[in-house]
Amino acid sequence: MFDDKSLLISTLRNPTNIAAKALNEIESRLNGTITIADPNAPFCHLLEFGSSIAAQVINAMDAKLPALYPKRAESMEDLYGHMSDFDYLRMYSTPARSALRMFLPKKFLLDNAVEYNANYKKLVIPSDTTFLVAKYNFGIYYPIEILINNYTGSFTVAYDTSESNPLHVLSKNIVDKYEIQYMGVDYLILDFPIYQFSKSSIVETIVSSTGFVKSINYNDKFYALRVFNYKNGTYTELAQTQSKIVYDATVPTLYLQIHPDKNKLVLNIPQVYFDNGMMGSKLLIEVYTTVGVLDIDTSNLLDTDIGVTYNNNARTDSTFTNIFKNMPYDIILQLSGDRITGGSNAISVSTLRQRVIQDTLYDRVPISEADISVMLEDNGFYVHKSLDNVTDRIYYAYKVIRDSTGSIVPSTTIPLKLLGTDVTDGKHSTLVNCSADSSVTILPTTIYKYNQDANCAIPLVDDELNKLVSLDKDVLATTLNTAGYLKSPYHVRVSMNGNYPRADTYNLMTPTVDKIIFVEDNYETTYKLVSYAATINHDNIGYYEVTLSVSASDDVTNLSVNDILLYVMVKSDDKWVGTTCEYVSFNPATNIFIYKFKIPTTYHLTLDNKIGITYTNDEDTYTNYEYLINLVSDFHVVYMVSRSAVTDVSEPVDSIITGVPDQYKQLYIGLSRQYFTITLGTNINNVIYNNVEVTLGANTYARYETNIPAKYTEDVYEKDENGYIKTYTDVNGKMYTKKIHEVGEAITDETGKVRFEHMAGDVIRDSYGNPIVVSAGVDTYFITMMFIDAKMFFSDRQAELDFQSNIYASLNAYFNTIASMQDQLLERTKLYFRCVKSIGTANVNIGDGAVSKQNIELSFRIVCYVASYVKQDESIQNQITEMLCTFIEEAIESKTISMLDIFEKVKEKVSDYIDHFDLLGINDNVALQTFVVTDEDSQPSIRRQLVLTEDNILSLRKQIDVTYVTLTPNTLASNTYSS
Repeated sequence: MFDDKSLLISTLRNPTNIAAKALNEIESRLNGTITIADPNAPFCHLLEFGSSIAAQVINAMDAKLPALYPKRAESMEDLYGHMSDFDYLRMYSTPARSALRMFLPKKFLLDNAVEYNANYKKLVIPSDTTFLVAKYNFGIYYPIEILINNYTGSFTVAYDTSESNPLHVLSKNIVDKYEIQYMGVDYLILDFPIYQFSKSSIVETIVSSTGFVKSINYNDKFYALRVFNYKNGTYTELAQTQSKIVYDATVPTLYLQIHPDKNKLVLNIPQVYFDNGMMGSKLLIEVYTTVGVLDIDTSNLLDTDIGVTYNNNARTDSTFTNIFKNMPYDIILQLSGDRITGGSNAISVSTLRQRVIQDTLYDRVPISEADISVMLEDNGFYVHKSLDNVTDRIYYAYKVIRDSTGSIVPSTTIPLKLLGTDVTDGKHSTLVNCSADSSVTILPTTIYKYNQDANCAIPLVDDELNKLVSLDKDVLATTLNTAGYLKSPYHVRVSMNGNYPRADTYNLMTPTVDKIIFVEDNYETTYKLVSYAATINHDNIGYYEVTLSVSASDDVTNLSVNDILLYVMVKSDDKWVGTTCEYVSFNPATNIFIYKFKIPTTYHLTLDNKIGITYTNDEDTYTNYEYLINLVSDFHVVYMVSRSAVTDVSEPVDSIITGVPDQYKQLYIGLSRQYFTITLGTNINNVIYNNVEVTLGANTYARYETNIPAKYTEDVYEKDENGYIKTYTDVNGKMYTKKIHEVGEAITDETGKVRFEHMAGDVIRDSYGNPIVVSAGVDTYFITMMFIDAKMFFSDRQAELDFQSNIYASLNAYFNTIASMQDQLLERTKLYFRCVKSIGTANVNIGDGAVSKQNIELSFRIVCYVASYVKQDESIQNQITEMLCTFIEEAIESKTISMLDIFEKVKEKVSDYIDHFDLLGINDNVALQTFVVTDEDSQPSIRRQLVLTEDNILSLRKQIDVTYVTLTPNTLASNTYSS
């Protein structure tokens, strides 16, 4: 037995096996002469005792093996021994990020700030401040210091970085700020990021003789834990480990156990630190939790839906923070953007094992594809390497686009096929030709025909577009369902340069008014006009529209609207160009005027981020001249009143009316001046890469339509053997020659067959031998762009309407995530966004290595055999159909699609209603039941079809046809529903 090398450890884990082996060994050695007959003999008890101990020792030793090597690991605990303190940072859920704008009343700050030193007063927004956005808690990582200069009253705002926070490293410590007047109150405005987490603080007294072990329950998902040791009047943060055996005995370390399935933490401080006198009298425990992945629409949130609570903890000096708790004013809080997305959930054991093996756990410069993959996966993307050579690397970060309900939006990234003549033929009004720099701007109103065979998008000509949008709704629905049409959400500028073509994507659809800055007023008059709020939209083709809320003094409100003039202007190459504002309305209860002005644009975009507008200038004799201005420009508004209406107002200083045309200066007098920093659009080619390939078209040459006989170009005479023309003498002695062929006579061969100089189809050449060009060749541009199923923009269902209004906010959240990652990449490493393909066809493995092309917009046909009461209740059937849609949508997020697996899970959920299923296949193919999508960039989705509802509204519905049948006798009729 003991010399048996083939004896497996697994055999020895069981004490019964060990005892049996021992008995067999004894009998073998004694040659069967002695039999142990009584199992109650002391020997048997000793054997059982020894076998049990041996089995326990073997089991204990075997249990240590998975922890020795990461590849053998079976649990989180097995991996902890291979991890450093830094490796724990990205194991658990992380918070989503948003941007907050905070309005603080300047007077309150100036009056209540605490003396800091001889030069400054100081206030501090504590790091434990909680911002409540809808039902979610947000926080900040560092205190925000506000310093007020005692001499100038100016503000300096920065993060207090005297204590670093290991959960977040700042790229800069300055907080963006500016000052405005709003509703008659002067505000200091702070712009800073906030993060979706909640922090709870617990103070625990510790006694060295008893040590410390504590269980803590938490809500949501675990994000992080910080524990501080209070000793000798100071707080020192403890190191952490999740390994029972790996910790430094000279550095106080907390042994932490996390049980996410129970939402529980177990904290344990090894006794060695107490015995060595390293621990103090109490602990401050800070537990951070988050909801993880977050995707919420904030467009409908009011200012009152966002709140703030100023919290302090035991480590905070409240001298400079308590002032905020006593603020009598209602501060204003606003979110930047209409959507909050981001965050991540905790990683699984398999993911952690892989990252430990690859050493890709903690934050560092991502170099390898594995490093970049980990970074992207933590943020909900997956990566594909497009280029990797000696000097450059290009990676694409793929993510599925979803609507507000969480459903996959049919989208793809394919080439646009653009002919060089498309921009000049006058048939494509949505392709704006800019001849000044040989560029074209493709408008997002363009609709494309999806050519699946060539896998490209082709822009519709105006006649096709007008015909499509003028169809009756029922015909339109049928047309869009049967033929693929696409839209692209952004403006794309294409340089039509034959040598160096390029394409750049611009977001011009979400303009913003970033700042409102008061410049100067005419202090010698009581007449006052000033804007405290402004909005901008780009809802119409050809211009932006800015709306101003203008506060007026009482004496101004007594004037006629015709006596008030607002002139807006912007600089283009040091030249002021502008227009007047249009009066909209007046609210006498608030003394608020509403004015608006347009920014007409030609959509001429330049590589240095300028856009063409058509304002006027005094020096110009025509009105439609194009001026180029920066996409981020300061628009100045001068508020003026009629000279005839106010006679006691002094002339303003020149700085107020600079740039106003003389015709208005003569009739109106300036009261004040403001400027509005407006972002008309952004170049997003840092996150979207539009590859351009050009096929050079061949010229069309003139060709002969028929065979052209060869003809003599001169007379041909008979010659002698030396090549000289033969001469003859007639009877009169007169010399003559014999002409064999005349000019223009057809040339024949020896057999008399006519020879041809040009065959039909030969190129015709000019007198210099050059081919004659009938028409020049047309270059074809293939431009990689992101497209979305056009049906999403024709549906009037609320989910699609929400998608149309939120698409840019959703995509911007993705872009911001990628942009933040780009700062960490090595030089000449590029990272771009691409939407996961969920429309068109993809390669699928249907078994035994057989690959076929299948439409990844899937339709399903199902027969459900139900109880008679279900058959008779349409509301239950509707509920089941909705549940089926949800279950199927969740199931097909995997690239392995199995009808049987899907409906086994479905049946478990709805077994009370459904007895049996008939699965009639996918995409009307009964044989197609299971397949694997092999294309890396593709994701199946449920096909959607436009339907015309009873109230004449176009609505998108998922194509899942469910037929309900009961097997009860005499009730075999069925009902069919489509989700």
